[in-house]
Amino acid sequence: MPYSDRLVHLNLPSLELRRLHLDLIFCYKVVFGLAYVDSEELFTLRSVFQAYKLYKSRCDNVTHRNFF
Repeated sequence: MPYSDRLVHLNLPSLELRRLHLDLIFCYKVVFGLAYVDSEELFTLRSVFQAYKLYKSRCDNVTHRNFF
């Protein structure tokens, strides 16, 4: 049975969508201090019109650039 058919049969989202969802949850936890991670190492937070914007700093190291 193909992957897409299995997802429909089991009523599951795709792996890509599940990973995106978990990335968003992790960002929320980092921004609001619920995760033990220094947010300054990953991104800078700017408040614009009562909303949050995350800015990723420039990296010279390829490994660190692709980390988050």
